Amino acid sequence: MKKILHKFGKNIKKFYQTEQAVAAVEFAMILPFMLLLYIGTLEIGRAIEYNKRAGVAAAAMGDLVARADGSISEAEIADFFKAAKITLTPYPVTNLKQIITSVYIDDHGNTKVEWSRAENGGVAYSEGSSFPLPDNIKDISEDNYVIVSETSLTYEPITSFIFTSGFTFDKIYYHLPRFGKEIELN
Repeated sequence: MKKILHKFGKNIKKFYQTEQAVAAVEFAMILPFMLLLYIGTLEIGRAIEYNKRAGVAAAAMGDLVARADGSISEAEIADFFKAAKITLTPYPVTNLKQIITSVYIDDHGNTKVEWSRAENGGVAYSEGSSFPLPDNIKDISEDNYVIVSETSLTYEPITSFIFTSGFTFDKIYYHLPRFGKEIELN
């Protein structure tokens, strides 16, 4: 047994003296950092993609509604909600909240919700209530209507290694009706 341990010790000593041993030790030291960098890049890239897709969903939904010529039906709104979800493919859409709202702005900049619809946990605005629009949107929309589309998408990280919990991307887009008149909801 002593002879085997002595021979093993000699081989270990020889191994540590070679360049291969140095490379193996260097690799072992840098591996945790490289894994952290790799996983972090995947997580951040995925979060950026979620953020972008939440914006695309809101923009698509608002644009589809703003293209209506005078009126739109509840069934069409439901279809537009579905179309917005498709923009998230291949990511899950179970936590995508959507709201579409028609807002009238009078010549004094006062706002009034004409109609509002929501899906998947989004909360619609009350008809007749005031709506908080940015001043620049009010300025270009006096005595006109604005279609406001909103999405809220919760990002859940793959691991809790980089991000310890999920976070939400909220997007809001403003669209003027294409035909310059009210879009009534039937």
